[in-house]
Amino acid sequence: ERGDQVEVGLHRKFEKGHVTLAFFSMNMEDEIIFDEQVGLNTNLEQTFRHGFEFGYAFRMGSWEFSGQWEWVDARLDSGPYKGRTIPLVPRHRWVQRANLKVGETMNLGIHITGESNRFQGNDYANSGKILNGYVLYGITGKWEMRESVYLMVRIDNVLDKRFISTGFNGSYYPGRGRQLEVSVSWKR
Repeated sequence: ERGDQVEVGLHRKFEKGHVTLAFFSMNMEDEIIFDEQVGLNTNLEQTFRHGFEFGYAFRMGSWEFSGQWEWVDARLDSGPYKGRTIPLVPRHRWVQRANLKVGETMNLGIHITGESNRFQGNDYANSGKILNGYVLYGITGKWEMRESVYLMVRIDNVLDKRFISTGFNGSYYPGRGRQLEVSVSWKR
């Protein structure tokens, strides 16, 4: 596969945070995809993706907020399906985070991630069943147990939402259920 990408953006810092905005355009030739019908990787002719990304982060007292949002128009640019949306590419993707500093040694946070609807893999005509978008919630906690020794607990998909992560021709692959991660780290 071969491609060209152009990205233009701005980054503005403030006293307690920042904002970023970037516009992008990517044109691909012979993009490699998995073709479920034949069980092999194959090449698309020409595709493009145009869109923008917006991000922010700021502090307000003991709170920190951050997030990113991406909008993309991904289309086939040649062949019999010219102008159709590239399967499996959501139009919107986002993540939002809020973090609260509790005292001198603890941080508690929540994060929300999501994707919009997308077409199933191999649905180049965009005529099949849509894979539904989803929103997932997670929580985090970080505690400095001793100087430079940290305990972190993270739970993703805390509500154990069932969702489809990908699908091809009516075969669906479930997204990850609730996940617990516990770690201890030491920094010198």
